[in-house]
Amino acid sequence: MDYEFDSKIQLTFVNASTLAMGVQGYMAVAGPNNSTIFNPALTPTFVNVQSKTLTSNFPQTITTTQVFTGALQSHLTGGSDLAMFTGPGTIGLRIGASVPVTNFHSSSSQGMGVASTMAGAVVTVSYTFSAVPEPTSLVLMGLTGGGLVCLLRTNRRLRRHSQPLS
Repeated sequence: MDYEFDSKIQLTFVNASTLAMGVQGYMAVAGPNNSTIFNPALTPTFVNVQSKTLTSNFPQTITTTQVFTGALQSHLTGGSDLAMFTGPGTIGLRIGASVPVTNFHSSSSQGMGVASTMAGAVVTVSYTFSAVPEPTSLVLMGLTGGGLVCLLRTNRRLRRHSQPLS
């Protein structure tokens, strides 16, 4: 899965301030049966911390725009996982994203702010098949090979005995 977060935080202060804030982005993908393929509660996709000191030119507005891109992979090998992707038709995968401001501290008692997040993702599902013959198939192949060997031996014997004597 290739993802992109576009996080924008705009803050306006009317007096001097020291500002510290952190953001974390989480991406989640749910399978066709609504089971989670990526668990956003366990692993943040990105973490970013910023600090700013504002000392003059009030009111002052600061805007931070951050774009984060990356890729995540998940390998499904269990039967119940793979069963989600069987059958005809299209596969529906729900994508969820969140970029919360995880910590925010300002020494100013006066100010206001707006935070917005846009996120998108492209999910590619690829299959790797490894064919393992069933026991029945192995027995049939063995019988076929044995039958061919017997047929060739019988054919040689018939040729030897059917040659005219001179």
